[in-house]
Amino acid sequence: LVVGENGPRLAFELAKRTGLLMHVAEADPARATKAREALLAAGAYGTKVIVDIVPPGRTNGLPYPPYFANLVVVEGVTVNKEPVTAREVLRVLKPCGGVLYAGVKAPEAAWAKAGTLTTPAMAGEERWAKLIRGPLPGARDWTHQYADAGNTGSSDDERVRGIPDVLWYGEPGPDKMQETHLRSEAPLILAGRVFVQGLRAEENATILLSFDAYNGVPYWERKMPGAERLNIIGDCGNLACSPH
Repeated sequence: LVVGENGPRLAFELAKRTGLLMHVAEADPARATKAREALLAAGAYGTKVIVDIVPPGRTNGLPYPPYFANLVVVEGVTVNKEPVTAREVLRVLKPCGGVLYAGVKAPEAAWAKAGTLTTPAMAGEERWAKLIRGPLPGARDWTHQYADAGNTGSSDDERVRGIPDVLWYGEPGPDKMQETHLRSEAPLILAGRVFVQGLRAEENATILLSFDAYNGVPYWERKMPGAERLNIIGDCGNLACSPH
């Protein structure tokens, strides 16, 4: 996500260099139309860069779901005449490795509590705040079939409350999963990444795949023939994960 006066141009350059799909938050419909036309002429609109119009009067200014962005670049500007607050930036920046670059005179204190914060000098010696976001306070991992090596069945997570809702949807989807009633290995979660045993149905091959727990971005997929573990109710799991 890029927020700033030069958002479309900066997003285009970032998309070319990183392969990321970039969103641009633009409050002016005329500027949004002009940017879309330029990006379309460059063959980038919709495939590399998307320009989103921020509705007037929208609270906090950013019409995006929580944790959707792996990268946020903010040039210290306002959206619809309202400052883009640290709270709003952190709402859309994914935990566990999400990166923020903000061109500001001084980083807000809330950012320093969210991860590793530095202020590197960019081109022209302009100072920017760079944040590599850490885990959410109170969030816990699920590293074994029954939560941990002690088979407690509880991760001691302190954040899950109330009625759960969908955070993201899409890939990898059910097409790569074992049939539900076969009671396959539980998905494991470590440092914001999901590790799950699945199936390539067209090859009838067991796979192990990893994707982001917060926005579904795929990381990798590996074939592991014969490694599936089914009927877990009468057997144990065969996966565990560790940071080391």
